Amino acid sequence: MTPDDVHEYMGLVQLFLHFRWTWVGIFTLDIPVGERFLQGFVPLLSQSSICIAFIAKLRTLAYIDKLTESLYRNLGIISAVVQIKTKVLIVYGGPLALNLLNFYFNMVLKLPMGKVWIVTTHWEFNIPSSQIYEDIQTFHGMLSFTVHSKEPLGFQTFLQTINPFWAKEDGFIQDFWEQAFKCSLKSLSLQDGKGTKKICSGDEKLETLPGPLFEMSMSGHSYNIYNAAQAVARALHMMYGESISKYRSRVAGRREEDEYSELRSELSHSQHEANEDSHSMDQDQTSVSVPENQSTMVTADMGIVWIVTTHLEFTVPPSHKYRDIQTFHGMLSFAIHSEEPLGFQTFLQNINPSWAKEDGFIQDFWEQAFKCSLKSLSLQDGKGSKKICSGDEKLETLPGPLFEMSMSGHSYNIYNAVQAVARALHMMYEESISKYRSRVAGGRSVLWSLHPWELDHFLKSVSFNNSAGETIQFGENQELTAGFDVTNWVIFPNQSYVRVKVGRWKTEGPIEERLTLQDENIVWNQNFNQVVPVSVCNDDCSPGYNKRKRDGEPFCCYDCIPCPEGKISEQKNMDTCSECSEDYYSNENQDQCIPKLTTYLSYHEPLGITLALSSVAFALITAFVIRTFTKNWETPIVKANNRSLTYTLLVSLLLCFLCSLLFIGQPQKLTCLLRQTAFGIIFAVAVSSVLAKTLNVVLAFMATRPGSRMRKWVGIKLTSLVVTSCSSVQAGICAIWLSTSPPYPDIDKHSLKGKIILECNEGSTFMFYCVLGYMGFLAVVSFLVAYLVRKLPDSFNEGKFITFSMLVFCSVWLSFIPTYLSTKGKYTAAVEIFSILSSSAGLLLCIFCPKCYIIVFRPGMNKKQVIRRTE
Repeated sequence: MTPDDVHEYMGLVQLFLHFRWTWVGIFTLDIPVGERFLQGFVPLLSQSSICIAFIAKLRTLAYIDKLTESLYRNLGIISAVVQIKTKVLIVYGGPLALNLLNFYFNMVLKLPMGKVWIVTTHWEFNIPSSQIYEDIQTFHGMLSFTVHSKEPLGFQTFLQTINPFWAKEDGFIQDFWEQAFKCSLKSLSLQDGKGTKKICSGDEKLETLPGPLFEMSMSGHSYNIYNAAQAVARALHMMYGESISKYRSRVAGRREEDEYSELRSELSHSQHEANEDSHSMDQDQTSVSVPENQSTMVTADMGIVWIVTTHLEFTVPPSHKYRDIQTFHGMLSFAIHSEEPLGFQTFLQNINPSWAKEDGFIQDFWEQAFKCSLKSLSLQDGKGSKKICSGDEKLETLPGPLFEMSMSGHSYNIYNAVQAVARALHMMYEESISKYRSRVAGGRSVLWSLHPWELDHFLKSVSFNNSAGETIQFGENQELTAGFDVTNWVIFPNQSYVRVKVGRWKTEGPIEERLTLQDENIVWNQNFNQVVPVSVCNDDCSPGYNKRKRDGEPFCCYDCIPCPEGKISEQKNMDTCSECSEDYYSNENQDQCIPKLTTYLSYHEPLGITLALSSVAFALITAFVIRTFTKNWETPIVKANNRSLTYTLLVSLLLCFLCSLLFIGQPQKLTCLLRQTAFGIIFAVAVSSVLAKTLNVVLAFMATRPGSRMRKWVGIKLTSLVVTSCSSVQAGICAIWLSTSPPYPDIDKHSLKGKIILECNEGSTFMFYCVLGYMGFLAVVSFLVAYLVRKLPDSFNEGKFITFSMLVFCSVWLSFIPTYLSTKGKYTAAVEIFSILSSSAGLLLCIFCPKCYIIVFRPGMNKKQVIRRTE
C-alpha cells in the first residue's frame, strides 16, 4: 500500500537538485535491504550528476559474540568518513541506523555536528519511553521523506478521548499509559523503595506527551492502513453490486481449499528481514534462515546535512525522552505523504487510559509518559509515593520525542486503506444485487457467497475522497498514489521535537513539478545560521572559468581553469568556454562578450587633429617659401639654384604635405586607391628633383673645363630628363599595382582586442614595398652624389644641404619600415603620415631654410657683387 521505492528515490534526487547538493554521503546498514537501496538509489544519483562522497555500511549489534568487533568496525568507518567535508548525509536503515549514529557521534566521538540529515520513509523515529532523555540534538534540522498522510475528520478528537480503560483486554495501551504518564493503573499504588507511584486517573491527555513518546498526528503508514480499509470496503461493496456471475464462471469447479493458492505462492517468495538475519518461507510455508550478506566496507568522508527516507519514524520511548538528539537538528526527511483527517486532533486530545482496560499498552504508555500510576493505590518504592494517573492527562503536553500530535504517513495510509476496503465492500453489495440471486427449492432466494479474490477487481476501480478531503485511488500497480511528505525535524534543548511538513513529492505529473518545498519554513542545524547549506566537492567555478575534472576523483570534483583569450563563460560551473563572435570580444574577467569598437584615424580625435594641423602647417610654410622665391625671382640666389627645378621641388613638397590628409578619415574606395600611389609618385618627383639639382651642380663644374661636352647638358634639358624619367618609373610601378591588385577598404576584426579596424588593405604588399624601395633607391643615389660635391664652392654648391636633407630622409624611411610592421590599426596610418611629414619637412628645411634666411633676413647678401666677392 506504500508508494514504490523508486518514487522515493526520485524525490530524494530532486530534493538534492533543488538545493544544488552534489556531494552527499550515505549511511546504511550492512544488510541485504541496505544493498538493495544502494542498487536502486546510487544509479539515480549518477544520472543527475550528484556525486557520492562515501558509502558507509554500518554493522548491527545483534550478536553478543560479535559486539566488540562490530563496535570497532563501525567506529573505524565513522572516524574515517568524518574527515570528508560533505554536509549532506542520507541515512537508510530505520531507527537502528540512526540510533547507532547518534551513539557514535554523541557518546564516543563527541563531535559537534553541523550536518543536514536526510532520512527515508522506512524510518519511524520512535524510541521507548525509557530513553526520552537521550540527547538527539545531533539531528536538529533533519529532513525526512515520509509516507504522505492527512488527518481524517475526527482524528484529533479520537486521540484526545483515548482512555486506558477502553479495552481492558488490550494490555498494550495500559502498559503504554503507565510508562508514558508514569503512573499506575492498579487500584493500589505499590511502593518501589523510592516513593509512591501515582494512580492513573485515565484522564491523562496524549497531547501532553513529548514528541518522541507520542505524536498527535497520523503517520503515513497509519494513513495508508486507513485508506486501505476504506478501499477494501468500497471494493466489496462494488463486487456485490455488479454482475458477479462473469467472475464466478472463471472459478467454476474450483475447490474451496484452492482459493488461497495464489496467496501461498506469494508467501513462498516473500522475505522478512530483521537486523542482519533474513528469513523466507520454504515450500511448506515454514521460516528458514538465509545466510548473512557480507558486504565490503566502503569508507569516505563525512558531511553536514542529514536526510532520512520514509522508512524512519523518529520516536523514542518515554524513559529516553531526554536523550540528546541535537545532532539531527535541522534534519530533512522524505516521509509518506499525510494529511490530518477532520477530528484527528480532537480524538488525540480525548484519549484516556481507561478506554480499553484490556489493552495494557496504552496503560503502560500512559504511566511511563506521564510518570504516574493507574493503580487505585500507589505503591511505595522506597523514595516516595508515585502520583496517581487521573486519566485527564493530555497527550499534547508530552514532548515531541515522546508523542507527536500529528498523523504520520504510515498511519495516513492505513487510514485510507481501511476506507478503501470499506468502500469496495460497499460497492460489491450495492449495485444490482438481484442479479446474483438464484432460485432454489421452495422459491427461496439465496445470495451467492463471495470469495476474497473477487474483491481485487473492485479495488482497482475504487476512487473516493476520505475524511481528510483527499482523493484516494490506486495506480497501475495497485499502489496508493498519495506520494511523500518532506518533513523538517526541529529539536529543542529539552530533547523534545516537532516535525514540520515543509513540502511534498507527488508521484505523478512532470518530474520538475512534482517537488514542492517551502524553503523559508525549513529550520536548519544551528551551525548553518539559517543559511541554506552548501554541499559540493569543491567551490563553484566563477564566471570566466571552466571546469577541468581531477584525475582519479568523482566527476563532481574538478579544478577551475581561466578561460583562454577570446573565450568566456557567463555562468558558474561551465564545462567549456564559448568563443565570442567576430564583432565581440571578451572582457577582462572573461565572463562577458562586449561589442568591439570601430576604430580608424579620424579628424575627431587628438592624434588625427594633430597630424592634420601639422600637414596643413607645413603646406603653408611651403607655400610661403614658394611665395618668397616668386617674389625674389630675379635675385642671384634664386637664379643660381635653377628656378624651374626649385619650383618643381617646392610644388612636389607642397603636394607631399597635402597627400598625408588622404590617410586621415574613414577609408573609402577612392582614398584607398590614391593613398599610396599619390604618395609614391609625388615623393618620386620630389626626390628626383633633388637628384637633378645635385647632378646639375656636378655638370656645372664639369662644363667649366675647356672643350667639355657636358656644357650642352647643363640647364633645363638635364633636369627635365632626370625628373621625367625617374618619376615615370614610379608611375609605371603604381600603374601595374593598380591594375593587378589595387588597394581596397577592409575590416580587420582580429589584430587588436576589442577593436574593429577600418583600414585600407594594400592589395599587394610586394608592390607597396616596390614603391618604397624605388623611392629609397633615388634617395640613396641623391645622397651619394650630394656627398661627393659637398666641398665645391659655396656660391654654386647646395651639396652639403642636400646631403644633410637626404640623410634625414633616409633615416626617417629606414625607421619607418620596422615601426610600420609593428603597429596595428590607426597607428599604422599615423606612422606613415609622420614619416611623410618628417621626411618632407627635412627636405624643405635643410634645402630652403638657408636661402630663405638670406632672402628675408639678409637681403644684402643676395647681390651679384657680394657673390662675386665671395668667390
